[in-house]
Amino acid sequence: MTELQKRATALQKNLASRIVETLKDEPQGDAAAAFRQKEEFLAIMSHEILVPMNELVSKVSLLFDSPLNPEQQRHATAIQRCAQDLLALHNDMHEFMAGRRIENLAEGR
Repeated sequence: MTELQKRATALQKNLASRIVETLKDEPQGDAAAAFRQKEEFLAIMSHEILVPMNELVSKVSLLFDSPLNPEQQRHATAIQRCAQDLLALHNDMHEFMAGRRIENLAEGR
């Protein structure tokens, strides 16, 4: 497992534990407030993920603009692929949450 993969796994575990903590502390009687808290938490986490990921993508692009030996090229390509995978995961999460948001609004939650 590469260092980037280890960090991505650690980030996923951290995100999951934060979600669990947020859900555990919610009052059960106020579904609308709980929903807003979840939305706010996801917006914050989204920002916290996107800022460093966009920085990573831009830095890798700069690497590709410089002369690289084959090994450096292979490493830069791996970083680029991992960053793209994480951004795709982030986008999939947003699409999923947007669908859930629409369902909840339709149900009056």
